[in-house]
Amino acid sequence: MAAMGDPQLRDLLRFFGRTSVVALRRLSVFVVGVMSADEGNTLERLLGTGWELSVFRENGRLLIGIPVDCGHWSKGFDFEASESDYEVLRQDIYRWKTLEFILHERLQQRMGNNDYENIEDEAHAVIRRILHGSGDDVEHEISVSPNATFIRIQLQKAGLGKE
Repeated sequence: MAAMGDPQLRDLLRFFGRTSVVALRRLSVFVVGVMSADEGNTLERLLGTGWELSVFRENGRLLIGIPVDCGHWSKGFDFEASESDYEVLRQDIYRWKTLEFILHERLQQRMGNNDYENIEDEAHAVIRRILHGSGDDVEHEISVSPNATFIRIQLQKAGLGKE
């Protein structure tokens, strides 16, 4: 049996979470933790539901996880996170959704080009600026995105657009 730390198993869990989220909401059931008894590994979702940017605790480590679709291909990306990253995401939905939309756009573009070189460094720089930067830093990250207009539209649809 695969361990919870196995990226393919995490992707599979996220996929099934995506396909069953409607049924789970109807039943008001939310699965927040999973444990693999064979190795004692734990994976707990602390923030997020379904197919969105989420924070996980895996064996004591915090991870920001984001699933990305590119055509008919889906892949989950995980990035190390700190307690302060988690606290900002938990308390500031505008920064959470901005991070989600910008990371998704950049990672999707990378997937389409099959380009994964230095992806960790790029993602961590974006995470740092959006979660811990000034409001101007967040606006700058939106503005330099390949499709800034689309990100602004997504934020407005989420009720988070700036006037």
